[in-house]
Amino acid sequence: MEDHLANLTNLIHFLASGNNLTLKVYPGWYPTFQLIRLGMSSWQLGPNFPSWIQSQNKLHYLAMSNIGILDSIPTWFWATLSLSFFSKPLL
Repeated sequence: MEDHLANLTNLIHFLASGNNLTLKVYPGWYPTFQLIRLGMSSWQLGPNFPSWIQSQNKLHYLAMSNIGILDSIPTWFWATLSLSFFSKPLL
């Protein structure tokens, strides 16, 4: 999956909530893009919290409800992200 996303260096908005898709990437993967808006509600991202979100330091909008995460929200999430709007509860 990482290869399919490698050339998306200019991607800033990814809004695809409600699609019931699965994103499986290597645990150490970090995207080549910097998102401003991310909407992936109803995707299957779990069971662990997606660590690649930590690299998204321009993120201002996040919609990630119903994503199958069994993990707790990591402390880096609150320390490094400056989100201005959550559309729904995270977990």
